[in-house]
Amino acid sequence: MIKIKTIKFNLITFSLLLTPIIYAASDPAEVKSLLHAAENGNKINVVWPINNQVVDPSAADEFGWTALMLASMNGHYKIVLYLIQCDIDPNAQNKYGLTALILATMRGHYKIVECLLKKRDIDPDLQDNEGRTALIHALNFKSNKVNINMIKLLIKHGKNLHLSDDYGQTALMYASFQGHETIAKYLIKKSCTYLNSQDKHGQTALIYASFQGHKSIVENLIENNANLNLQDKHRQTPLMYASFQGHEEIVKSLLQNNAKHNLQDKYQKTALYYAKHPRIRTIIKKAISTRKKAQRTRPTEKTLTTVPPFLEKRTMSLFTITG
Repeated sequence: MIKIKTIKFNLITFSLLLTPIIYAASDPAEVKSLLHAAENGNKINVVWPINNQVVDPSAADEFGWTALMLASMNGHYKIVLYLIQCDIDPNAQNKYGLTALILATMRGHYKIVECLLKKRDIDPDLQDNEGRTALIHALNFKSNKVNINMIKLLIKHGKNLHLSDDYGQTALMYASFQGHETIAKYLIKKSCTYLNSQDKHGQTALIYASFQGHKSIVENLIENNANLNLQDKHRQTPLMYASFQGHEEIVKSLLQNNAKHNLQDKYQKTALYYAKHPRIRTIIKKAISTRKKAQRTRPTEKTLTTVPPFLEKRTMSLFTITG
């Protein structure tokens, strides 16, 4: 009999746990108090009103901020742990499109990111109002400030690594620009069919890496057959950007892999024109001379000397070389 009573008690207890808690409409003052407590790490003032059904744990202010968002942003792990056990939506977004996961990522709170990603219903690919995912936000830091483990975690849980923001920029472009070599290498393997994606300025991951001087990323892109001669909306190439910036080793790598030195941008300028550093000019001139000699040994082979007409009006670019 004792055993049967115990079983009945456990079943009743279990059914009570499954019964959803219905909160009364939250008073704005109570919501404000809850958010303030979550923002400042005051766990007692978060737990008490929720446990006593004074305020809904998912309540938001007029800008869409919730207790979970504020606790995640400010690194209050214990409060986050408590809130996600309250059966609230971890994918809620404020008026800026920011989620608890994005906010924790932006602030570099690895433990909270890990905690949130354990929620089965969380969507790590949600984009904010500018189209940026948590992964893109994590990559938007210089390489010496980025949390590699957190990025790996986001990549592991993400279902679409090729999402782009409102500017057409992908995670690989951000990694290439900021110089995240390990992450770029991984994304390149996962993005073979997307290596030549262009953002709204026509710029590619290779252009970003060439401009910034990230040699190993450039070489990795080259090894994986990235297009060396894709031109952006100003018809400028990776070779032009590397030449302008004075990145000698990258200029060499591009030329050794048959990047075209004679392509012209919309200002009718070539990479040689943009090479202000004497050493870069020497490297390009040497390549031109070598190629001319090779052409003389193959008189029937024609060299492409023209580029398709530029059809669009000039738009603002993240970085643009001007003559």
